[in-house]
Amino acid sequence: MFDCPNCRESLGDGIDICPFCRHEITAEERLQIERQKREEEQNASVEESIRTGEFSSLRIIWQVIHIGTTILVFVIWTILLANNLRLHALLELIAGIVIIFGVNVYFLLVKKANSCPHCGKFLFRNWGTQCQWCGRNIR
Repeated sequence: MFDCPNCRESLGDGIDICPFCRHEITAEERLQIERQKREEEQNASVEESIRTGEFSSLRIIWQVIHIGTTILVFVIWTILLANNLRLHALLELIAGIVIIFGVNVYFLLVKKANSCPHCGKFLFRNWGTQCQWCGRNIR
């Protein structure tokens, strides 16, 4: 698939004459279109690698925050348990860890489910079929 150099309508690969404007596509134009496609693919792969690197660093930060918060809750409730020796404090510890873990997993899943598959940005209140950031189709 490529666009007609004259009218910019989308055409199939084996077409020599545009059915919309009757422009004859020359070999030079085909080479130029192929070059542009390769450049776009290279740019897309570079952007994808940058986005992947950003996502992995964000994931590491998220995991550190998750583990740190869980350890903090564990330490606080262990101190309470050691001072009071109550079963109630142990149950609060378990509930705190479960709540923190659940909230972190929920936000991770919501963030992943509401991200554009092309640019990776979060889609805020997007009920349409196109990404509000990059304009590409998401559904």
